[in-house]
Amino acid sequence: MLVKIGEMKYKEVADLLGVNESTIKVKVFRAIKELREIMVQQNIMNYYE
Repeated sequence: MLVKIGEMKYKEVADLLGVNESTIKVKVFRAIKELREIMVQQNIMNYYE
């Protein structure tokens, strides 16, 4: 949320949480993927949107 909604840089979030930047990138990618899957299951969006 900090990256996508809060418009923070990956590096800023990584420093804030005390992890490296690649960890944040992976977590953001996985969260978006999971959200997309939930939205498809509930017919909120098409898988290819």
